[in-house]
Formats: sequence, structure tokens, C-alpha cells
Amino acid sequence: MSGISVIAREGKLISARAGGCGLDYTFFETGDPELEKQYEAYAREKRKRLELRDLSTLSTNLVGFDQNFERWPTNAKEFATFVTGMKDTGTNLFRIALESKGDESIEITKLEFPEEKRRVVLPEK
Repeated sequence: MSGISVIAREGKLISARAGGCGLDYTFFETGDPELEKQYEAYAREKRKRLELRDLSTLSTNLVGFDQNFERWPTNAKEFATFVTGMKDTGTNLFRIALESKGDESIEITKLEFPEEKRRVVLPEK
């Protein structure tokens, strides 16, 4: 497998590359600060959508944990094993913060987007 990539913007070539199995050659690449800025904004928004989807999944899994054990997880290993399904990862792999609230709810936040929080409340029993 091999290929060539040529990128142009506004009628000007800004990069040309060739690649294949074991080969990656850049003929030239001209930086475009405006394009890089636009791409970073796009990439951040995409990461944010994925992180928010993870928050929703983890929130649902926290409720499932309570339904199975009639309590919240008490440590990072329990959270990792039963809520994320990944043994011995704790919360750092997911880059999240958990905060127990006084009303028996848990607030879950992604570290990269601290303004986006999910409060998980125990369902009525």
C-alpha cells in the first residue's frame, strides 16, 4: 500500500507527502497558522463531544453500580472495575474527578472540560 497526499489552500500548495509500508516522506510542508488554529478549534470541539459522551456513560454506570451494590463506589479501584469495566485503572485514565456531595449524589467532571459537570443522583428505591 502506498499513496501520495497533496494539500492546497486558496490555489497554493501547502504540503506534499508520500507514504506506504515503512515509508513516510514529506516533500514540503508550509505552515498555515490560520488553518492550524481552525483545526485546533475543530479538534477541541470533537474531543469535547467525546468526553461528554463518556460522562453520560459513566453516569449511567454509576447508577448501575448503586443498583447492584446499594451504595456508591468507595475507592478508585471499585470505580475502575465496576463502573468503567477496566480493572486497576482508577480515574486517571479517564481524566475525571469525582466529588461526593452532601445530598448523597456524586458529581463527575472531565478534567479537560471542568465546566461540564454531571451530577448523579441515586434513583428512588
